[in-house]
Amino acid sequence: MASKKSTGAYTAARAALGGRTLKTGQSRWFVGYKKHTLRLWLPTAHPSVTLLPLVSWLAPAHVSEGGLLVPSLRWCQRHLGWWPGIVVADMGYLAAESKKAAREHWQTAVVTKLRADMKLVPPYVSTRRVECPQGQPLEW
Repeated sequence: MASKKSTGAYTAARAALGGRTLKTGQSRWFVGYKKHTLRLWLPTAHPSVTLLPLVSWLAPAHVSEGGLLVPSLRWCQRHLGWWPGIVVADMGYLAAESKKAAREHWQTAVVTKLRADMKLVPPYVSTRRVECPQGQPLEW
């Protein structure tokens, strides 16, 4: 008998085969869904609340969160009349096209961690400072 993973015939509607972080004793693959959430960081000293969910998506397991940044910004614009000016994201999940759309359409900066093997090129002069081609420091 063929497995659900090999046939793609899953009981749940729109479920899909997805990958996860390899853990001892677990399969690298799973069938189902993943939840993706855009959260608002609250820069307060409140001890129990620092992240507030703005929008969550339940997507088939093979849908990466990178494809949900633009729809999340659109949702915030339509339903809240507001969207974040800065989004912190995992570079591994986010395509350059999504970052470009966020920057150009919503004026939202997408900040990602620099990989250790990345080489800085102009206009980036250090990991803490960015300059435009004319040499003026860029700031928020």
